Amino acid sequence: MIVADEQSKENLRIRLDRSFKSQLDAVFARKGISQQEAVERILGWFLRLDDIPQSIVLGQIEEKHHGDLARMLLEQMAEEGERHQLPPQAERLAAKERPKKRGFPRKG
Repeated sequence: MIVADEQSKENLRIRLDRSFKSQLDAVFARKGISQQEAVERILGWFLRLDDIPQSIVLGQIEEKHHGDLARMLLEQMAEEGERHQLPPQAERLAAKERPKKRGFPRKG
């Protein structure tokens, strides 16, 4: 985690429904994370999203289009993955972590 001095921080004030706030407090307590840290992580995740997923999260794209967009994004990610192959060491480590395939035993 990057530690910043207090002068580099900004305040964000939001008003929440009491029941919603209570639910958030319960989650933060259960996860053992402060409200500040949780909100920073959630907002950091949101800001790293591409434009389309941000629009989906913000409810700016109709739900009937989510499936098509998800397929398009997965295809795009697969293409990027092909262009950015893992280094050999990382590929060997990943192969060790993959579960071994177990088929049906062959009859003699």
